[in-house]
Amino acid sequence: MSSPKKIPKPKVRFPSFAQIVRPDVKYAVQTAFTRQKRPIYLVNPETNEYVDGAINAPAVYLTFTPPPAKRQVTRKAFGFIPGPPVTITQAPDELKVDATLYFSYPGNEFFTGVDENSGVTVMVLQTWHDAELARWKKIAQKVASGLAIVRKSGIQPTVYFNLTSFIRPNDPDAPRQLIIKPDTDEDRRNATPWIPDISPNDDFCDE
Repeated sequence: MSSPKKIPKPKVRFPSFAQIVRPDVKYAVQTAFTRQKRPIYLVNPETNEYVDGAINAPAVYLTFTPPPAKRQVTRKAFGFIPGPPVTITQAPDELKVDATLYFSYPGNEFFTGVDENSGVTVMVLQTWHDAELARWKKIAQKVASGLAIVRKSGIQPTVYFNLTSFIRPNDPDAPRQLIIKPDTDEDRRNATPWIPDISPNDDFCDE
């Protein structure tokens, strides 16, 4: 007697629960800045490290100062046996930031994001020094023009920049860059840890 045939279970097709969402406009804008005639470099504000590529972050620092040159060092392995050379980038003693590109502005003074009526992505470009606005306006115009879509009906922009400055000093010789000195390993080792104040007070009630 032959065994009964198994009835295959019907396959259940689930709807898609995942989709890839890439900030293509954000990446394209960062790439466009780095491809200007005078190179512009990107720095991650969260880590104060130069960006090799593009990042998905609310803001990115822009600087004309190139990163330190890479150098090769020989890494020791298995005691005294030298390992293969390793290329490292030495951390700079200080960072010089010329401007900040905001994809999401932290305040309410400026709108950032996609304009619902036009579909244009609006960003804020904030220079450190007010006197640098004219230079960065030309750069922003080149970036926006390079990303515009040219059609028979006309030119359709994809990005728009609002420009502002952080400081307008009275001193004409004031620095035109924000100088950041990243913490060294020694600074982090010598940093005093924060200890919460748990001393009793009148408002504390232990039930």
